[in-house]
Amino acid sequence: SGRAGDVRVSAGSGSGSGILYLAGGEALGAGASGGRTEVHAGGSRSGPGGALDLRAGNSTDEFVGGNVVLSAGTSSMGTSGSVQVFSPDSGSMASTGSVDFHSGSSTSGSSGWVSLASGTSTGGSSGLVRVVSGQSTTGSTGAVTVMSGSAQHGSSGPVVVASGSTVVGSTGALTLV
Repeated sequence: SGRAGDVRVSAGSGSGSGILYLAGGEALGAGASGGRTEVHAGGSRSGPGGALDLRAGNSTDEFVGGNVVLSAGTSSMGTSGSVQVFSPDSGSMASTGSVDFHSGSSTSGSSGWVSLASGTSTGGSSGLVRVVSGQSTTGSTGAVTVMSGSAQHGSSGPVVVASGSTVVGSTGALTLV
């Protein structure tokens, strides 16, 4: 058979463009879960699977391009939802895919930050930030590299490893093994 047809859903254009809103239904029953919203790229039996491209809109003027926000739901009495970004397990004879976080390049300005941080807590402990390589049963584990970028005409950035400050208790230990 031939190629399947495309489905295009878009908001209209105008002096101010419309909003495209996709949402699962709200559950009104006690203990019931809200409706899921799933967006899947197509699979393939003999070629690569389809790509899933989520991107914000561009700006052709001096304004900023649109933001991309991935956020879990909040809870008024319980724990907020998790945000998980991962490449799935591979078959027995292949490697898993990579997960890349990086900001874009700039030719005349500064490139964007990449920030990994846990949230602030006023009544408990703040969350952990862990950067670890995976385990291996038959080979070597992956390296963990923390380095500043190189510079052609200026100074390269410093690498700072420090524990946090505290007002009442003890500061955290810094352990290099």
